[in-house]
Amino acid sequence: MDKAIYPLLIGALISVAAPILADDAPTAQPVKSPKQKMHECMAHERASNSGMSKEDMKKACAAKLQNEENHPSRPEPSPDSTHP
Repeated sequence: MDKAIYPLLIGALISVAAPILADDAPTAQPVKSPKQKMHECMAHERASNSGMSKEDMKKACAAKLQNEENHPSRPEPSPDSTHP
């Protein structure tokens, strides 16, 4: 084979392999709004407790989401942070 073709083959190999190898980084889960969290909780409660009233489901979900918000594993925001 002609030596001039080697750089072309290496370039082609890199251009094919790079996109395949580039997607190995872990992806973060999307951040859900409180409304989305409540909606998912209500759907879960409705599926598991079909006899529960809507008000009771709301109260249970509100308590559950509040417990998740105050969970010790959740990092505390820094005092100089502007985010709630």
